[in-house]
Amino acid sequence: MRITNGKIMRLFLIPALLMALALCSQAYDITEHPDTTKTDPPDVIPEKVSEKDEDHPSDLEDQELAPYMELTPDTMGISAVTSGINRSLAVADMRIEVSINNRELYVFSGREKIATYPVAVGKPAWPTRSGSWAVYEVVWNPWWHPPDEEWAWYRAIMAPGDPDNPLGRAQLIYDAPRSIHGTIEPSSIGRAVSHGSIRVTNEVAMKLARQVMESTGIVYGEEWYEEVERDRSRNVRIRLSQHVPIRVYP
Repeated sequence: MRITNGKIMRLFLIPALLMALALCSQAYDITEHPDTTKTDPPDVIPEKVSEKDEDHPSDLEDQELAPYMELTPDTMGISAVTSGINRSLAVADMRIEVSINNRELYVFSGREKIATYPVAVGKPAWPTRSGSWAVYEVVWNPWWHPPDEEWAWYRAIMAPGDPDNPLGRAQLIYDAPRSIHGTIEPSSIGRAVSHGSIRVTNEVAMKLARQVMESTGIVYGEEWYEEVERDRSRNVRIRLSQHVPIRVYP
């Protein structure tokens, strides 16, 4: 068979043309059908949820269940004066010791014992714990919230001034929910009847609260104390910048 030059040219040109058409078709597809897997960022960035609000909702609940008044002259509605002691430098020279067996509380100023008070301690089923801590908060006219313990499961919250409030007129917190506090049952003093806390009379509780405050540099005038003692419903909660040592022993 005789192959002419024209036939040879057609043999090479036809495949070349087909390849060119295929390339053009691919180019057309890329142009008309862009990658749709990529998306633009949203116009509005969702607001970040506060970690405090999401992870710690009890913060707000606590404020509703246990309202308290900050220690300021404005919130107390009376004048308050300090003795000029620099609170940031004040060091508590007071310490407290409690003998469970003797059912007594001792107040020391430095090495000197300056007061002794009878106390009620925990009953055998709920004994008062031995150990060393520090009083870090003083509460005048405290709220009572039932602790998460079997004996208190069906007890109701008691507001400041409620005649059934077992904390009485003042509270010194050192190992929450255990504390030194007043009582509505003064006849219980000297006995083992509490659920682990240390009870004193209301008079002693208020005296200790004032001593603790003043030993850490928080000193207010007589008018302040008269007001907070007179108004049983007024809850004042004081976080101490300096802590008062307490030791409880058998």
